[in-house]
Amino acid sequence: KPIVVGETGWPSGGDIVGQAIPSEENACFFFQDFISWAEANSVEYYYFSSLDESGKEEFDGHQGADLGIWDKTEALTPCLQETLEGKRVADNWSNRDIPGEEGTQPN
Repeated sequence: KPIVVGETGWPSGGDIVGQAIPSEENACFFFQDFISWAEANSVEYYYFSSLDESGKEEFDGHQGADLGIWDKTEALTPCLQETLEGKRVADNWSNRDIPGEEGTQPN
């Protein structure tokens, strides 16, 4: 059966939660890594969200407001341009060890 990822993203700003660090660099890495994985595996997806939205801070905290590909002024996050132009990363997601699983080593 086909798989569709209905919503995914990484915040470019906000509070650190555990080992999840919101930053422009991490948002760009996630964006390119996810799209590369989805295309390599023929998985349809919807990236959340196109624009940063200040109004989401009230409900989702700072992270929810900073999930856009474009910022609040509608400027594209600069490091995302190369992904939108077709740059992809090699398979770095297959055979990943899962942290906390017995017998695995963290990457």
